[in-house]
Amino acid sequence: MSWTCEIALTGDAARRSPVAAWLSQAGPGLAALDGLCTLDAYTATEQAARDPYNGGEIPPLLLLLAAFADEAGLRRAMADPVLDDWLSRRPDGTAVTVSALRRSFHAPDAAGTMPAPVSYVVRYLLPADDAAAFRRAYLAGLVPIQARLPGIRSILCYVLLADAAGRWPAMDYLIGNEVAFDSVDAFNAAMRSPARDELRTQSGTLPAYSGNGSHVLMRRERLFTAGRD
Repeated sequence: MSWTCEIALTGDAARRSPVAAWLSQAGPGLAALDGLCTLDAYTATEQAARDPYNGGEIPPLLLLLAAFADEAGLRRAMADPVLDDWLSRRPDGTAVTVSALRRSFHAPDAAGTMPAPVSYVVRYLLPADDAAAFRRAYLAGLVPIQARLPGIRSILCYVLLADAAGRWPAMDYLIGNEVAFDSVDAFNAAMRSPARDELRTQSGTLPAYSGNGSHVLMRRERLFTAGRD
C-alpha cells in the first residue's frame, strides 16, 4: 500500500516538447516535498498499443505519480506550497489535475517493486450507481484475471481520496488500474491472449456506472527514490 499524488498535464500535442523540457529543468524540485518516497514520470509510448477492445485514446502529455509512505504525508503534500509553486511554472497551454489516491499492489508484484517500465494506465470515472460495490467487484473479479495475462509484471489499483483535494482540480475517479510489462511488444502479446478476452467478459458483469473510462499505454521512468543520490 502507498499513498500517491497523481499530477496529470494535458494539452495539444504541440506542447509535448515544452512539457518534457520543463520536467527536465523543474522536475527535481518535487523532491523537496516532505516525505516523498518515489516519483515516477509516465509519457506516451512510441509504439502503438494493440488492445482489441480499446484504442485511439490520447494520453496525457505527462503523468506524474508522487508516492508517500502514509496518508498523512500525502495530505501534507497536497497542501504544500512547493507543489503549488512547481505547477504554477508549467508550460503555457497546458491544463493540470492533481488527485490524491490510495494505491495497492497485487500479485505478481505484491511488494510493489515495479520492475517493468511499460504500463497500461486505466481510469474509470464517476458517476456509478454504487461506487463501493463497483470497486469490490473490480478487485475481486478483474484483478485475478489480470494476473494471468502472459508477461504481466505488476498490477496496481487506485482509489480516490476525495476529501484530500488541494488548490488544483482533481479527477473524479471511480477506480484506477495499471498493469505493467517489460515492453510494448510484451503488452501487445498479452492483449492477444485468452485472458484479455476473459477480462472483457468479466467487465460486462461489473455494477452499472455511467462515467467515462480511459485506457492508455505509457512508459514509466523513476525520477526519484528517497535515500538515493
